[in-house]
Amino acid sequence: MKEIWIPELISALFLLLFIFRPLIKGLWPLDGLNWFPLLALVITLGLFPAYGFRPECVPLLLYFVVLVLLNLPSLHNDDFHDRGLGFILPTALLLVLAAAVALFFAPMDPTEKVTAPNIVMVRDERQNRNYTLHIFGPADDAAGSAVAEPQQTPGRPLLLVIPPEAGGIGAVDTLCANLADRGFTVISYSRDSSTPAELYRMWQSFRNGTVSKKANDFGRDLESGRREDLNFLLPYIKWNSAALVPGADPEQSAEAAGRGTPPEMLIIAGFGAGGAAAVYLASSPAFMAQNRQLQGIVAVESSFWSSYLAEERISRPIPATTNWFKKTGSAVQNWFANLRPLKMTGLGTVQRPTIPTLYLVSDHALDPKTGQTRYAAAFDLLQKPGPAPAALIALKGAGPLDYTDYPVEYSLYSALFPGQGEKTGLSSQDFREDTAAVITGFAAAVLQAPLAGTLRKGATRADYHLLTRSWEDSPWNLRDLRGILNP
Repeated sequence: MKEIWIPELISALFLLLFIFRPLIKGLWPLDGLNWFPLLALVITLGLFPAYGFRPECVPLLLYFVVLVLLNLPSLHNDDFHDRGLGFILPTALLLVLAAAVALFFAPMDPTEKVTAPNIVMVRDERQNRNYTLHIFGPADDAAGSAVAEPQQTPGRPLLLVIPPEAGGIGAVDTLCANLADRGFTVISYSRDSSTPAELYRMWQSFRNGTVSKKANDFGRDLESGRREDLNFLLPYIKWNSAALVPGADPEQSAEAAGRGTPPEMLIIAGFGAGGAAAVYLASSPAFMAQNRQLQGIVAVESSFWSSYLAEERISRPIPATTNWFKKTGSAVQNWFANLRPLKMTGLGTVQRPTIPTLYLVSDHALDPKTGQTRYAAAFDLLQKPGPAPAALIALKGAGPLDYTDYPVEYSLYSALFPGQGEKTGLSSQDFREDTAAVITGFAAAVLQAPLAGTLRKGATRADYHLLTRSWEDSPWNLRDLRGILNP
């Protein structure tokens, strides 16, 4: 039995005794049962500090809060005889439903949380931001010290993982550890925590970013923030990599390269706005000239909100010769017209990166309607000519969150955001493993030997839909990506 089930079942039992007391004569003399809703609420509240945030317990918590508030008068005036079947049956049914959600979506026991072996704090004085870097790979003994001495370690590709906006660095720690086991040195980062209001706006962007200008504007702000992150972090990592990640310096000296570490070996894997920001920056010749170590980008569930166009407000002109009555009427019409929320009109020009890019999307992209809205920019980037090869992969059965750590620990998220197709017996952990396999296979396709050979590739468990854009004379071998994903 899962450990968390014990307090959940105890709290549910307390409520059942309270609810069915009017029907069981043996419980009538027990006046203390009126305190059982409050006791159940206290037990449920204790689950969160004990097990962390558990979204599947939120319905149960809200149920207990409401029942405690409704039961407050009974603490002074025991009126349980007045509660008939009209109260008992609906209350019991809601309890069963809330408890079923908590029990069914409880985490596997035991749940082992992955922590980064090295954590480095960095401050951007210009933007007044603090960054926390999580480092996985050969620098385990460096303890993240800024004065750590370089070590004689084999060359490894450097992978910068930009976490999703919702959830942050905690949503990718286990994925980063998996990628480090496959041969990368992995750096992920976090900065400001999201407020509930910001999480709501993220949800609105996810749902309506291609329809509503207000929702799209917030998505644009997220992408702009990730661009600022990259403009600060890439130079920082470049000039401090000998201390941050010994053996994985993107700009090693010739002596270091002689030890088997090529000077150019950085891959970016960005979730959401992070992937879009990396793609936008990689379309700039000036940016690429300053970051020659960047060899490829993996954009995971990126919607490219900045590539969509919004309608413009059109005010009715008011001729100077018009009488005051018509001027007033036109001014009122213009005022009301300006109150109307603006909508998005469609996809504009999408900037194309100058290095190989992989777009990893949920299988909702395979739906004709969704593929022409939320994933329209990704398909546009793939299907139209560009300066570098590209590929798009959709794992069949994978939802928008299945490429992160969260569905493994919070299976409710996977249920709330499912894929379009059947998972065919695959778990959320299988999709996370497949995410690491896809990123590794892509890196092996774009990195030059002998560095590509240091990566431990593996087959994907899920079936996938793959589209590629490449050329016969391309220096990158994305045409063989299918063989790399299923070696």
